[in-house]
Amino acid sequence: MPKVEIWSFDKIFHFIEYFILAFLAINSCQNSKLKVLIVIILAGIVYGGFIELWQGSVIGRNASYYDEIANSFGMIIGGIVTTRYLNFAHD
Repeated sequence: MPKVEIWSFDKIFHFIEYFILAFLAINSCQNSKLKVLIVIILAGIVYGGFIELWQGSVIGRNASYYDEIANSFGMIIGGIVTTRYLNFAHD
């Protein structure tokens, strides 16, 4: 059983990667309505979950719920920060 550290550099990198994904996806979207933003965030969370499941099927790799949590927080916080940034930049 691998030891899992909740606050490790690995989790920070997962958070940063999905934060950037949220920023790029939302920033590239012409429509900034709430429904579109929610769909983008949910799609990123589902994508992160799929990647974790797929990683669990690769020999020598393990799927991690903690990685998916870090991915999800990255998408959510990235989405919030990006929308606030875009609203501030357009005002």
